Amino acid sequence: MHQGGEHLVCKLHKSLYGLKQSPRAWNQKLDAFFKSIKFMKSEADLSVYVAQVGDVKFFIVVYVDHLILLCNDQNKLLQIKKELSQKFEMKDLE
Repeated sequence: MHQGGEHLVCKLHKSLYGLKQSPRAWNQKLDAFFKSIKFMKSEADLSVYVAQVGDVKFFIVVYVDHLILLCNDQNKLLQIKKELSQKFEMKDLE
């Protein structure tokens, strides 16, 4: 540490994995993304996101850093997976 710099702190522009605020930051980022693609949080369970376009229904269940994607249209499901992979680093475990 430099002499006289004992009172200085670093401001993080993004959270670091393993810090106490990391889960909250991840949830906020994920929530903002889902809202940007027109998903809404379920009132019954805040870890479930729902969207409906005509007869096509989407459900995304969030558990920590895992997502379960459900849709009654395979093509729309692939489209959502593509959007997610463009925004986040992910693995598709089908």
